[in-house]
Amino acid sequence: MPLVVEPNSDVGIRVLTDFIVVAGTSTLDQGGEKYSVIRRINHRDYRPADSWRNDISLLRVRL
Repeated sequence: MPLVVEPNSDVGIRVLTDFIVVAGTSTLDQGGEKYSVIRRINHRDYRPADSWRNDISLLRVRL
């Protein structure tokens, strides 16, 4: 099971299978396609202390 380790954060270890991407809708409970996240790559300069800077990740999903 893939894990994401986020040191220096309140989240700690998060299991990627806890996350889904919903595409093709503007609401979570109506329509759209749901995809499981299998990999996440954070911006290399992201720091939880400055969470508003570089707060972007690339997600790989299972089709």
